[in-house]
Amino acid sequence: MPADKTQTAESVVKVAVIGTGVMGQNHLRVYDGLKGVKLVGLYDSDHMKASVLADQYNCTAFSRLEDVVDAVDAISICTPSVTHHEFGKFFLNRKVHCLIEKPLAASQSECQDLIGCAKRANVKLLVGHIERFNPAVQQVFSLLKQGAKIQAIEARRLSSVSARIKDVDVIMDLMVHDLDIVLALARSGVERVYATEARTDVTAGGDYVTGLLEFKSGVTATVVASRMSQNPVRKLTVTTDRGAVEVDYQNQSADIYLKTSTIDRGSNSPFGQYASGISMESVQIRRQEPLQLELSHFVDIINSDQKPFVSGQQALDALMVVWEIQDIVKRGR
Repeated sequence: MPADKTQTAESVVKVAVIGTGVMGQNHLRVYDGLKGVKLVGLYDSDHMKASVLADQYNCTAFSRLEDVVDAVDAISICTPSVTHHEFGKFFLNRKVHCLIEKPLAASQSECQDLIGCAKRANVKLLVGHIERFNPAVQQVFSLLKQGAKIQAIEARRLSSVSARIKDVDVIMDLMVHDLDIVLALARSGVERVYATEARTDVTAGGDYVTGLLEFKSGVTATVVASRMSQNPVRKLTVTTDRGAVEVDYQNQSADIYLKTSTIDRGSNSPFGQYASGISMESVQIRRQEPLQLELSHFVDIINSDQKPFVSGQQALDALMVVWEIQDIVKRGR
């Protein structure tokens, strides 16, 4: 949640944004209006673009990373993923708190290096898996704390082909969001992974991928991601021993489906025992921008020494499954 209005000037967190693409500009917009934060500047290799944005947000367009270090407590790294390790290591080693947009880094060794840098410097490392901060998703985690046992999870993230994304496949582009959530819900080691894909000629990687995960706890998860669908779909269904919860990421809505009653006809019916009906209840959810919740959380964990909601290790765990699915579909071509 956003920092308290009564914070003193000394407790205000000074931030900067590294990289001013689409996501970087969103970080600038949200930081600019966030309580408990002072947006001091930004850095981008495109100096003209950086200067225009600095004027817009009344902050500094830094030309050297060293100058950023001297001016801030924390940064958001919104640069291309292949540069996350380079920028992250630079700032973490200089004791600057870092929010790094997903994916954490381009390889397992780079991820582990960043995790180690944050630990040695005793600073916060939050990874930008923004769907974890979707109010509907947070509501699911809250509901499941009541003791329902998860049996199966299904996640679908379908969209049309994007001309903007050509350098990564749909697994790294879209599926990674749901894999992160599935792992957090299952809270168990992955035992087996299966995957299949369909492709177009538009992008560099698979454009419709289905993954099946089997967890050591017995939970199974089906994850589908597409960039070749007509209508956008972003839904999560969690089936438990008490019923099911369905989340619509786009509408920030959650519906609970419960068995209403059970009838046992015994030997008089070929169907034996069955549920006679299903009731549906809609959960009231306050709509909020996930990025605002994410950046507010970043400020909070700096001020109050909480643990990051999405740690470097959790981000690496999701990437390990991403890389395994990529390997499976690559071998199947």
